Amino acid sequence: MIECKLMGGLGNQLFQYAFAFHLASQMNDTLYLETGYYGDRQPSICCFNLKYDQTDTCNSTRLIRKRKVYRIFQRLIRVINRDKIGSGVYYHCIRNGLYFNFDSYYYPLRKSGKKDNHIYGYFQSESYFLEVSEKIKEQYTLKKPLSVTALQLLSEIENGNTVAIHIRLGDYLKPRNRFLHVCTDRYYQKAISYIYDRIQNPRFIIFTNDIAAVKQKPYIPDGSVFVDGISDAEALILMSKCKHYILSNSTFSWWGSYLSDRTDKIVVAPDKWKRNQRNSIGIYRNDMVKISCR
Repeated sequence: MIECKLMGGLGNQLFQYAFAFHLASQMNDTLYLETGYYGDRQPSICCFNLKYDQTDTCNSTRLIRKRKVYRIFQRLIRVINRDKIGSGVYYHCIRNGLYFNFDSYYYPLRKSGKKDNHIYGYFQSESYFLEVSEKIKEQYTLKKPLSVTALQLLSEIENGNTVAIHIRLGDYLKPRNRFLHVCTDRYYQKAISYIYDRIQNPRFIIFTNDIAAVKQKPYIPDGSVFVDGISDAEALILMSKCKHYILSNSTFSWWGSYLSDRTDKIVVAPDKWKRNQRNSIGIYRNDMVKISCR
């Protein structure tokens, strides 16, 4: 049995499931999704055509102990201010059936040899599921048709050289998340200029969790369309229909650009994903153009 604990927003869930599906495929084993993090709510990822055996909200004493181990390691990493924990700890945990991911770097897949395996972490790299990427993309489609509002927005997106801009404010501005607030106004100004230099008559589609604040930003091009009134899952699908991308340091826009099947897309990304980032981390793809946040 492989059990994957889902946590965080939709982008994080998509990475967690992708790694879990790959691991289950490699081990030819059953896959369970543990959803206790969300209480009575259903995770956004459940809107997609996933292939798993069961979901549960198991909070057994055994699993609680394993999660406590994870959180202890996580706190230690923050205390010693290291952005990379290394492969030693990662593979030691795997030998005990614990696929714990503590940092933003990629470590090659190994089988644990254990009957029960537990996944806890974020696994934010295409390399964690590259072998099954096409199967993942097939599953990341909506179970239900788009809403009327989403269809109206889709007609806007399919008209012209549309460029998705993802601007994440809200929770990123809170003190506990200050290490994630790296995408400055200057970054977006330079990214938009980069698009103007390469795309004729671009039309910008704005995806954000704070529309009121973003509308006040001086760099927002005239005539931009703001995406509003739809679910996170629908917004992700709409983003994937754009022709080009300006990402924030967010897994949501990472997946929005990744699910696009266009081979000629431009994908602009910030050169730092976290403030304490010291090296190039696993979340960057070969198709990304990095632009300085400074």
